[in-house]
Amino acid sequence: MQTLVKMVLALVFSISVNAQTTTPEPPKPPQTYSSSHSSSISVSKTDDDYRIKARFHKSRFEIVKSYLIDNLGKQDLTIKGNSYLWSNGANDFECKLTRTSLRLHMDYELTNETFAELVEDIGKDLKYLISGGSPEDDIKRAEAEIAKAKQELEEAKKRLEQKRN
Repeated sequence: MQTLVKMVLALVFSISVNAQTTTPEPPKPPQTYSSSHSSSISVSKTDDDYRIKARFHKSRFEIVKSYLIDNLGKQDLTIKGNSYLWSNGANDFECKLTRTSLRLHMDYELTNETFAELVEDIGKDLKYLISGGSPEDDIKRAEAEIAKAKQELEEAKKRLEQKRN
């Protein structure tokens, strides 16, 4: 029984030591949807507000514009040339779309919960519309990370077993 407890403790210690010494992976660069067009999107969510900042190639403008009009409507929309601004003037929500950028800000304290959920859903969709990716790409990436973690766990178990023998 004591041997089993010692083995389990050694395994846990080995895995935690290995996990602490692993260097973090650098962030992945923005996805590109052609050899000369790239995009970036940053989403920030705190207790107080929700923000999106995005830059993209002008070829994505019509797709993003149509999506925003379909989901935010034309009420509270001001159009000046190629600049589209959704705002109710109460500082609780503002979304500005230009040919190559998007800025969105929502204050949770001044916005009702239903609208906040809608804006968060819009943000999730915009990530894919702007980057040209898909949720399936995220799932594949996550599955690959899980497989890598499982492999590292098995290797740690083998190293621990080798140390015991």
